[in-house]
Amino acid sequence: MMSGMPRSVVALVLAVVLAVVLAAGYATYALVGPSHSGDGSDRELSAVTEATVTPPTPGSYDPPDLPDAGLASLPSAVNGVRTLYDDLWLVEEGQWWIGNGEIYFPDNSNLVSYRRILESAGTDAAVITAPAADGKYRAKLELHEHPPAVPGWCQDVAEASVHMDADPSGLQMGSFDTFSEPVGIPRGWYRVRYCTEKQDVAARQDAFVGDDHATYAGRHLIQLWKAPPQPDQTLRLGSRWATKLES
Repeated sequence: MMSGMPRSVVALVLAVVLAVVLAAGYATYALVGPSHSGDGSDRELSAVTEATVTPPTPGSYDPPDLPDAGLASLPSAVNGVRTLYDDLWLVEEGQWWIGNGEIYFPDNSNLVSYRRILESAGTDAAVITAPAADGKYRAKLELHEHPPAVPGWCQDVAEASVHMDADPSGLQMGSFDTFSEPVGIPRGWYRVRYCTEKQDVAARQDAFVGDDHATYAGRHLIQLWKAPPQPDQTLRLGSRWATKLES
């Protein structure tokens, strides 16, 4: 095909073809990398390349503004009252507290006298002293939007203050190995009121019925609402048991 062309033209054509071939080869090398050399260097380069472009594992990044895990949501309010617990409550070893279970540990507290039906345990919890150290009590825990009136049926009534300012702020009841489900509540100071009845009857009951814990007489109502901190205060002592405890 090139027999009729001048030698200078043929040389130029060959030079152009050679340049195109060399350029294509360089581009392939740059994109693919060197061929396997047997010394492992190509595998190292491939590993580095893959590690560089591998996307992060889903869920490996936890933004700080995500909701706290493990906390139950507040139930709906009915006439300004949210019921957080309403069931039998098992008390063991005489421990019954209300506060932030993330930071309160009864064994570390030396601020509780167990000579009041309700008292502050530092600022993280309030502690209830009931007639019997072991057994089941009918308990109800309420969160109020405004300070509630004291129910007329209450024989013994006391108040204390609790500071819910941990992260997370999970309000719960605890007693030795028994814990209620922590509920997320707004941070701040809360007033806690403990209201109960029939303490004298409960004090005469046996702790066990067969192999099961006894269910004691009476009701135990715990009410909370936002309020500035105040000293512990006993508002009413109607039972002989509570009167003797605090004397």
